[in-house]
Amino acid sequence: AEHLTKASNYAKRWRDLQSERTLRQAIKTTVEPLKDLRAYVANEAKATLASVSERTEEIFDEIYAKTVFSFDEARSHDKKKSLFVTGRFDDGAIIDATWVANSS
Repeated sequence: AEHLTKASNYAKRWRDLQSERTLRQAIKTTVEPLKDLRAYVANEAKATLASVSERTEEIFDEIYAKTVFSFDEARSHDKKKSLFVTGRFDDGAIIDATWVANSS
C-alpha cells in the first residue's frame, strides 16, 4: 500500500508539472511573434524621423531665406533618446539648432 501511495503522489506531481510545462509552452508560442515588434518599431521610428527631417527642411525653406541659414539634418541620438537638429550659416558655421529652439 505504501508503494501505491508513493506512486500515486508521483503521478499527481508529474501531472502538475506537465500542466505547468504545457502552459509555459503555450505562453512562449503566443509571445514569440512579439520579438519582431522591437525591430519593426525601430525601423518605423527611423522612417518617421527621416520624414520629419525632410518635412522640417521644406518648412524651413519656405519660412526663412536660404542665404542666411539653412537646415542641415534632424537625427536621433539613441543613447539619450533625443532629437538633434543641425543647420549652417552662409559662412559655413554649423550650429545645433536644438539649443536655439530650446532657448527661445
